[in-house]
Amino acid sequence: MHGDTSGRVSIAISVSYDADPELVRDVLLECAREHPLIMPFPEPKVFFIEFGASALDFRLIGYLADVGTGYG
Repeated sequence: MHGDTSGRVSIAISVSYDADPELVRDVLLECAREHPLIMPFPEPKVFFIEFGASALDFRLIGYLADVGTGYG
């Protein structure tokens, strides 16, 4: 971080097995793109991680200009 306060935030999300994975991805990306602290570049990403014990597990990755704001 030498002089650069930018960083990545990673959020785990679990949804019902009944959920449409493409819709989940689209909604998560829309939320990230509309959030004022998430930078437009690099673009936010959503990854399907696994079929969990009772849910579909996703991970949302976004980038912040100042990682100090990510804990507020």
